[in-house]
Amino acid sequence: MSEHSQIETQEDLTFGAPNVKSAKIVSTPTYFSWSQAYSAGAFFAALSLTKTKHTIPAASHIQEQTEHQPLEEIPQEEKLPTLPAIGKEILTILEQEYFTLENKDLASIKQALSVTISHIPEDVSCCLVVASFIKNVLYLAMIGNGCVILKRGYSLGVIFSQKEEPPSLAPISASGFVQNHDIVILETEGFARLLPMNELAGFLDHFSPAEIAESLSPKVHEKEEGGASCIIVSFVDPSQSSEEEPKETENETQLASENQTQTLESPLVNRFSIKTFFLFLASIIPKTNISFPKIRLPRSQISLVIVACAIVLAIVAGTIFSLQSQERAKRKALFEDVAASAQKKYDEGQSLLALNKNVAREDFVSAKEILLGKRFEFPKESEEAKKLEAFLIKIDSAISVSLNNAAVLLQKVQGQDSPLLKLWIDERSVLFATEDNQNLYAINAGEVFSVSKKTGGKQTLIVKSDGGWDNPSGIGVFGSSIYLLDRTSQRILKFVLQGSSYTKSDYLSQDVSANFAHVSDMAIDGAIWVLYKDGAIQKFLRGKGESFTVSGLSEPFKNPTRIFTNQETESLYVLDGDNKQIIVLSKDGAYKKRYSSEDFKNMKAFQISEKEGKGFVTDGSSLFEFPLR
Repeated sequence: MSEHSQIETQEDLTFGAPNVKSAKIVSTPTYFSWSQAYSAGAFFAALSLTKTKHTIPAASHIQEQTEHQPLEEIPQEEKLPTLPAIGKEILTILEQEYFTLENKDLASIKQALSVTISHIPEDVSCCLVVASFIKNVLYLAMIGNGCVILKRGYSLGVIFSQKEEPPSLAPISASGFVQNHDIVILETEGFARLLPMNELAGFLDHFSPAEIAESLSPKVHEKEEGGASCIIVSFVDPSQSSEEEPKETENETQLASENQTQTLESPLVNRFSIKTFFLFLASIIPKTNISFPKIRLPRSQISLVIVACAIVLAIVAGTIFSLQSQERAKRKALFEDVAASAQKKYDEGQSLLALNKNVAREDFVSAKEILLGKRFEFPKESEEAKKLEAFLIKIDSAISVSLNNAAVLLQKVQGQDSPLLKLWIDERSVLFATEDNQNLYAINAGEVFSVSKKTGGKQTLIVKSDGGWDNPSGIGVFGSSIYLLDRTSQRILKFVLQGSSYTKSDYLSQDVSANFAHVSDMAIDGAIWVLYKDGAIQKFLRGKGESFTVSGLSEPFKNPTRIFTNQETESLYVLDGDNKQIIVLSKDGAYKKRYSSEDFKNMKAFQISEKEGKGFVTDGSSLFEFPLR
């Protein structure tokens, strides 16, 4: 379990009150996002806070931080106030508002939430999901984008959620009846994004909240998401026996929600034990009241009866032992077969790691899929299950090495370090920009203009009425020509300098057709590289399309916004802000490296200098630098 996770078990045994057990998962906070899970009695809350308008700490302060330095050690001038301080105040106010309510019902809980959120600063985005168990009624309320999941028997589904952009601060609420052994999970938006419901399903069967949290915690902390938290609650109806197993009924009372519950097939548990054997016998014997006559036997016959009973018990015990031995042998044989197949793929990956990390990673992933496919066929505490989990950890470590991932910390720098990105800051109307050795080039709503790197003088080169574009989606310079991609006309326009003016022509050959309706950006290094919103990249050379495929990504691009390369750059770089990363690709399309930072999601443009070993990004108001290593 990650050292940052919080897994606590709570029981409320108040007479007549619901018996609830709970566990929490809270991700590692960052300067810009923080989360927490709260529980008191039968009242629960999952909270996350994210800065929407922030001031980046000075470089000297950032560099002093280490990987394990707590957020509280950021210099005092940067804490005005910190997210943990804001979050603790919110939870304190929520606690005061809730526990001073005379009547705890849906309306009063919703009102308590309204009072609580009035203390949230304007520059902080909040997700707060609360739940209250009153007898067998569950009250839910929420602000921001969160999610509540219910597991009942073998059914699992979302019962309460909200997803709006920007997140709404207006509280919403719902209520309904819960049943014995229901499991309710309150999730912040960050947690739901890291662990979708289909990934949760395999962790919820036959486990306590603490065991579920123990299994899920590593998956949360392997990603950089400071706003991920959840609280897992198991409800036991005090009016029913604690030994009663959850049952499916045709007329389950569902919680009030617009979401439809998803029904999953019941897993077959291929296990044998003495307990399950006798439970099976008890289930098939008719429950009738039978009166037996009193029989008196001579002592000699009593001895024979005792011997016969002992023989029968010995036969039954021997049969059970034999069945268990057979089951253990079958399980051992299955594990050896699975482990051998996974080990073969793992060894193949290790042999390729130094030669081709992308191919090696494919072998590691195949090994992991082999193990995960058979994971739940072994009892949780069995020797085979423990070996399998240890092997999975080993494979995950190998996958991490093959990804060549570098988590970077951004350092605020001056504009002269990247004149191209400084143009984005100085000229707020810029849509796309590029450069050559002498000038910066940019396009706005009405013109293409240049700025001299030497003098800073600005000059209009092409006006929109002459250029004939409508919806520009990228600009590039090669030699003395300017290239402009227009989504509306589905063209790449080429403007060739002749004397002091530019003449327009089509770059693409007449027999080449392309669909540029969903283009994000373009770059030029002799070839033209076009980036699409779905992550596809298209290459054109001398007006013709070239074959190009991206390979080796551990996860697909998610609405990438910028692509960068030039004649002096060996690789392609893609800004994938939604995944908080810059991906490095070879110009053959193979994955090479990943730079990750929580702050990449806010960046509008970037530039790479392989010669200097530096990368630059801007959010439109400040310029930041990170090392290429």
